[in-house]
Amino acid sequence: RDYYSRDAVRRMESYLGRFLSAQHVSSREVHFYSEYVSLHFRVVPQDDQVRIDVDALQKVLTDLARPWEEKLRLLLLRGAEGRAGLDLWNRYAGSFPKDYKELIHPRFAIRDVRAIEQLLATGEDGFDLWGPFQERQEFYRLQFYSLKESYLNELMPFLENLALAVVDEVDFFLEVDGRTIYVAHAEGLSAIDAATGAVERVVPQGDFTLVSADGLSWAEGRLILVQNQPSLNNRVVWIELDATGRQATHLHHLNIGLAEGLDPYTSAVGDGFVFVTASPPIDAETDLEVFPPPAIVRLPF
Repeated sequence: RDYYSRDAVRRMESYLGRFLSAQHVSSREVHFYSEYVSLHFRVVPQDDQVRIDVDALQKVLTDLARPWEEKLRLLLLRGAEGRAGLDLWNRYAGSFPKDYKELIHPRFAIRDVRAIEQLLATGEDGFDLWGPFQERQEFYRLQFYSLKESYLNELMPFLENLALAVVDEVDFFLEVDGRTIYVAHAEGLSAIDAATGAVERVVPQGDFTLVSADGLSWAEGRLILVQNQPSLNNRVVWIELDATGRQATHLHHLNIGLAEGLDPYTSAVGDGFVFVTASPPIDAETDLEVFPPPAIVRLPF
């Protein structure tokens, strides 16, 4: 559903109108079930026959439909080597507010990310001059980066030296590299803001549950969760989070392959594997002196 935002649909309708020289383009969403939404377009071309480059059409529509966050993630991964791009994505995924995303395209956000990284490394205020822009050749955008709140009148001498006149000013406050602590408990998962101590429940956005959370670990931007519950088949799953880290968007099962009579309890991640400890069920009558040592299962991740 994130792929079919109002702005994305508007851009796709506009593109289809130009691509197919259409007199009329309309669309509607068709809900098949909770996790699947289809977008149907009705196009009325001007000519009786239309030649369509299907591959080109699919490529452009896919790009237009991608949510802002997904475009930023792909640009960060393509623009950095090894894990550097993924590390940047993990740091900046939830940093940009809604107003920023409505005004700034992800390809320009990449420039902001580079400038902010420089600011965090040196602590020194920085400038970046964007433009001229294709649609408005007389306009430039001056980006000013600082770790402290600044005001336009403080920057006026610099702008005058550049022979720039101010048309508009927009301020954005970004929190980068915020720390979140995730806690597993019987009722599910909770997220704790390390800076403020605020606690929020992680909410599943789909037909799955996070209850009976036992072992918990973190790997490549995802949570690995052990759910020690017979009704859930004592499963191990990995969870995808949204940009805020407060909603679980997808849940995927890992094939743990435990021997009969063993329950999974804890997990850890290392060298591309998930290590899960398991042992027979423990209750009040369990004789711990003769209790067998836990088994450790290694799963590729």
